[in-house]
Amino acid sequence: MKKIFKIIPHLTFILSLIFITLLIFDNFNPAMDLLDNTISDYALWTLCILTAINSVISIIKNHRS
Repeated sequence: MKKIFKIIPHLTFILSLIFITLLIFDNFNPAMDLLDNTISDYALWTLCILTAINSVISIIKNHRS
């Protein structure tokens, strides 16, 4: 279980970098339409869920110490 909690911050960091890259590419070339497909929707949902889990874990850890 601890390994999963150690992986979550890394996953959120990677997903956030992916979305930053997609936003930059989509801004420079709107014809690519990178953010209007189902894959980006799933990735965004995953990022939101992992960020919420990571926040709860951080709050619990900070409260205990």
